[in-house]
Amino acid sequence: MAPFFTGIHRSFFRSAGVSGPTIRSTGGTLIASGTTLYHVFTAPGTFTISDTVSSAEVLIVAGGGGGGSYYYGGGGGAGGVVHGPSISLSAGSYPVVIGAGGPGSTTYPTPPSSNGSNSSFNAVTAIGGGGGGSYSPGLALAGGSSGGSSYYDATPVAVTPQPVPASYVAYGNIGGYAPTAGSGGGGAGSVGSGLGPGPNPATGGSTYYGGPGGSGRAFPSFPAPILSPAIPGSPNWSTAVGPTGLFGGGGGGGAYYTYPGGSGGPGGGGAGGGNFPSGPVVGSPGVNYTGGGGGGTDYASGGGGPPYNGGKGGDGIVIVKFNDPLYQVMPTPPPSPISATGGTTYTPGNGYTYHTFTSPGTFTVNSGNSTIQVLVVAGGGGGNGGYGGGGGAGGVIYDTAFPVTPGSYTVSVGSGGAFAASGSDSSFGPLLVAKGGGRGGLYPTTAGAPGGSGGGGAEPTAPFGPGIQPSQPKPATATNYGNPGGPGSPLTGAYASGGGGGAAAAGGAGGNTGPGGSGGAGQPFPGFEYPIVGLSPVVPTANSPTNNHYGGGGAGWGYPASGQIGGAGGGGRGGYGTAYTPGVNGLGGGGGGNFPSPAGTGGNGIVIVRYQP
Repeated sequence: MAPFFTGIHRSFFRSAGVSGPTIRSTGGTLIASGTTLYHVFTAPGTFTISDTVSSAEVLIVAGGGGGGSYYYGGGGGAGGVVHGPSISLSAGSYPVVIGAGGPGSTTYPTPPSSNGSNSSFNAVTAIGGGGGGSYSPGLALAGGSSGGSSYYDATPVAVTPQPVPASYVAYGNIGGYAPTAGSGGGGAGSVGSGLGPGPNPATGGSTYYGGPGGSGRAFPSFPAPILSPAIPGSPNWSTAVGPTGLFGGGGGGGAYYTYPGGSGGPGGGGAGGGNFPSGPVVGSPGVNYTGGGGGGTDYASGGGGPPYNGGKGGDGIVIVKFNDPLYQVMPTPPPSPISATGGTTYTPGNGYTYHTFTSPGTFTVNSGNSTIQVLVVAGGGGGNGGYGGGGGAGGVIYDTAFPVTPGSYTVSVGSGGAFAASGSDSSFGPLLVAKGGGRGGLYPTTAGAPGGSGGGGAEPTAPFGPGIQPSQPKPATATNYGNPGGPGSPLTGAYASGGGGGAAAAGGAGGNTGPGGSGGAGQPFPGFEYPIVGLSPVVPTANSPTNNHYGGGGAGWGYPASGQIGGAGGGGRGGYGTAYTPGVNGLGGGGGGNFPSPAGTGGNGIVIVRYQP
């Protein structure tokens, strides 16, 4: 029988239209293949079962370690993996913790890369992967699998013990160590390598390839073709895990200058950076929900965007599998009209009811079973002052068919960032999260911050921030919007700065003379025009020809005094003196950059729900 995907549960089984003679288990995302059930956890939660199961199979994968950076960094170690092939579960509730991947090293000399966080099922714990070694401090870190060494400190690092009950088995291996390039992080299935595939320089060779990450371990009971519908927003997951169920690949090591980086370990490890200067010289992230280690970085100054980056480790996962002979799929009940409360309600006569949230609250479905449309916009980042870049817009996520049943959904609305500060996140429930916009960069060395959309850069030593919204987990019916900031002038000195990224476009580049980079354009959303959702006051300042753009980036500073315009959808104007403006509240606009200080603040976010009653 083909796998049956219930959807990402809000109220398990009944809301998804799945039932049987008994309701036996809830938690995570349910996948059914015949009478074999998989509960897949990509976020913390609780597994609850109403009857005893004599033999469940449990897989626990911790977050992978971040990759090392700044000259030939080591790959991050994979998150530890714990497997229970036959676990007896009594009726009751079992807490589940999902470990996040560790950030890669991003600056010199500190901080180094970070370990991934632990994952657990009922307190049985897999240990987060160790961070890869960096230039300074150079040591790799211990973890479930340890990180690979850097070129500068080829010291082996032991794994962290993972004490587990006798019915479970823990897996992890050490990272590689060799003074030739960055070494690969350890994987759940094998050690990381200290040497890449080229000739060994220690024996007269002439190449300095990054070391490959250690391989993940195969768990054939957890194949990607069956489980992939439960994995949000990670297109590489199915390829990484494959039909054999590979988890816990180590990150590849960064190469020495012009040589290729180490390959990521099979099972989700990120590739190491290499091939300077054409790159990519920065390490790739581990694949989320595999516990893969992040790749180490090659040389410090190539690749665009913030320098020195090691790849982030992949987030962990917990999967519970068992057989339920009573399970059966029943037809989903037909949709019924929705009655709901929360926020400020508008009925503009177009057939839809709108609930607009400009501050935190609760959306409550009193009756009905259908889908709603949800637009979530985070707070925009503040512009920077003193040859400052524009603030990035708040990230945007839009779900066109979010299923709801009677119950309550928590709503948070992110604030815009103050001058030189990033914005805050907005969310609708746990599944729709928009990330706050990144603050603008600042001459001479402060990079634009990452955010839903990234902050604009100031010059080559103060580069633009990346947009992280597109990589955020999401339901299949949702789309993420966010872009990087624009670079500042390519010349070293106090020249024009880049604009902040917008929901629909990257920020504009700053030139050697003249105005700063324009703010990236926001995304238009037909049906969410400002007057019909209670935002009529923003019309004069939103710079939206259709009155429905959200998430415009702030412009960078530059000449003349009138400044550059912000992105459509509430981006602030960049300025020289007093011409700068803030991002627009309710649209998540980034603030305009300026010289001198201060600069434009970011605009507050918003959450809007609409449905046909």
